Amino acid sequence: MYAFKNILVYANGQDGGREAFSSAIELLEDTGGRVTLAGVIAEGSSSSRDDEQKRLTDLANSVPHEGIEVGTQILTGSASHELIQQTLRAGHDLLIKSGEQSAGLKERMFGSTARKLFRKCPCPVWVIKPGHSRSVRRVLAAIDAEHVDETHKDLNHSILDLASAVARAERAELHVASAWQFWVEGYLRTASRMRGDDVDQMVRAQEQEAERRVRETTAPWEESGVEIEAHVEHGPDHVVIAWLASRLNPDLVILGTFARGGLPGLLVGNIAESLLDELDCSVLAVKPAGYECPVALDNPTVAAE
Repeated sequence: MYAFKNILVYANGQDGGREAFSSAIELLEDTGGRVTLAGVIAEGSSSSRDDEQKRLTDLANSVPHEGIEVGTQILTGSASHELIQQTLRAGHDLLIKSGEQSAGLKERMFGSTARKLFRKCPCPVWVIKPGHSRSVRRVLAAIDAEHVDETHKDLNHSILDLASAVARAERAELHVASAWQFWVEGYLRTASRMRGDDVDQMVRAQEQEAERRVRETTAPWEESGVEIEAHVEHGPDHVVIAWLASRLNPDLVILGTFARGGLPGLLVGNIAESLLDELDCSVLAVKPAGYECPVALDNPTVAAE
């Protein structure tokens, strides 16, 4: 079972990172670990390092964190680049940041910094919806059980491992979503001579196979005592996940990202990226085992010291 030990919190947002910091502390309450509060000063900014250090120190002292080590780090430059650099240097296993405040426009919650981190950050990235309650009561994890290649299997494993860890730490419900499609159904119904009843039977067989694959995928976690409610629905991934999110009203959706077509850091077929515009909750993006970050460490000797 996944356990967080070294969390990076980007202290941004209207609340100065308090919600993100509180979530990090809650995740580590039972296991202990370290939280690093990071502030980023843009190049040419009039903000002083002393003011930023005071802000981060005040934030660290504002939330009780007995048994959890809390440190601060001031970075200078582009937020996404410097946060990735910090993750590479310190080996963080989770990055948490607040989403951008919006006036009803869901897509604004996941701005350019969040999207760059989703694509390229080597560790999981959790973007918290501004104003959410501290507790995560319901988690929706989106897996792809339709594809059986090793990359998808590894990604499903990472998603379920992380979702189980969050659900356990937050004492939350865990729902698992998987979409399936019968790609030739339209042709069989409109251009073939097959009877409708025969096509219905084939569709049902495809649905049963999809349900079997989901049961097979989630079995190791359920056998270890994790309670999972599975939702196997017919339709495109992004449509199914958006529909389930609107129906279940989760506090957190967990999605997978990985490289495709030899281009590192792309979200799967851009499905996950388009889905971001449909979600009105916090999102945790996960990479598969063996993910290679497309961003090189600026000064490797510093990380080695």
